Amino acid sequence: MHQFQINHYLPIRETCIDICDEALAISKKPAPTSVHLYASLCIKLTEEIQEELDRNNATLVPYVKQLHEKEQTGHNCLSCSGGCKVKHMQQVFTIREAQQKIKEIIYRLGQLSHPVNEKGVEQMAQQEKLQKNIQLLDNQITEIFYLEEAILIPKILDAQNNINAVN
Repeated sequence: MHQFQINHYLPIRETCIDICDEALAISKKPAPTSVHLYASLCIKLTEEIQEELDRNNATLVPYVKQLHEKEQTGHNCLSCSGGCKVKHMQQVFTIREAQQKIKEIIYRLGQLSHPVNEKGVEQMAQQEKLQKNIQLLDNQITEIFYLEEAILIPKILDAQNNINAVN
């Protein structure tokens, strides 16, 4: 999970920061209202993506660690006294719920019309860099969702099965 975070979640966070920095720089310069609105929406939507990723990581990372420890110690959820309180199946639902929210945000970000700003070459270059970062973010999100579905979730389900998690 640690390598997953370093190799995939951290670069997404860095791209989000780059988008916010570029959009903030654009919004501080004289430009048409549409450019300022576009920049502020990019910041808002990127911050929403970061919040969803942070919320997901805040629950996912400790759960995966706990699940790994239970699996390593030979824990059996069927013999938990008083029933298991971990709500194992809720964890996978939480991952997929975060994915759906992020997909919706990415869709909204992609739907924003890129305003034309003829104020100067520097500002046009900033807007192009912002657009490239938004496309990079979209690609990174697509990749992380694929990896979560193809690798992370199946490993979680296998570990849950190994400890007889039934809830």
